[in-house]
Amino acid sequence: MNLVIKIKYAFPNSAAIGIKPVSKEGSQRLIRKAIEYAIDNNRKSVTLVHKGNIMKFTEGGFKEWGYEIAKKEFNAKVNDLGFYEIPTSQKIDAINKKIVIKDMITDAFLQEVLLNPKDHDVVATLNLNGDYASDALAAQVGGIGISPGANMSDGASIFEATHGTAPNIAGKNIANPSSLILSAQMMLEYIGWTEASYVISGAFEKTLKENKITSDLASQISGCEALSTSDFATEIIANM
Repeated sequence: MNLVIKIKYAFPNSAAIGIKPVSKEGSQRLIRKAIEYAIDNNRKSVTLVHKGNIMKFTEGGFKEWGYEIAKKEFNAKVNDLGFYEIPTSQKIDAINKKIVIKDMITDAFLQEVLLNPKDHDVVATLNLNGDYASDALAAQVGGIGISPGANMSDGASIFEATHGTAPNIAGKNIANPSSLILSAQMMLEYIGWTEASYVISGAFEKTLKENKITSDLASQISGCEALSTSDFATEIIANM
């Protein structure tokens, strides 16, 4: 395919130009998954996070396509406050009577999730915004060392830590394994091994409440002694 772009503005020779492809199909596939997750897990809201005030045709399109699929496939209606609401369907016996679909500009959202995180139950956004938001949210609970990750499509799912390989501490027995452990716990829940999933999450929570943690978290708590990676794992096993 030949692509010809005519630019009417004057840019210096040093200018770099990036192309940002955002498709309706990909956006709606992601947003559909977010709404389905909210329904299946009795969540209260789905927030579409975007920078559509600046990138009107890409991120703005993401927002509009999100509302479109909420209306078309999930019977969302506008309430008195201007929010879209999805009524409880026959698919679940939900405690909540509705799921609110709303949107927020990315920069405002990054402030809002720090001040009022409970107002944003499920978040659907594009890749770059997701990188910003996921690390900001991870900081709320101790950092990316404790934040699990999952990539779920229609045909396959991958569960992995959100952080990188951390080569500077590899082999030193000091890394926080929580992200990998909780990613495995999410995988077990996803495939229906709920009892095993609950055992891991319960043991993990108990271990943290006992302040038995690795150095990245211990450094944030006065007087807390850091455990090695292997000792931390031993404590979790002991609490199972």
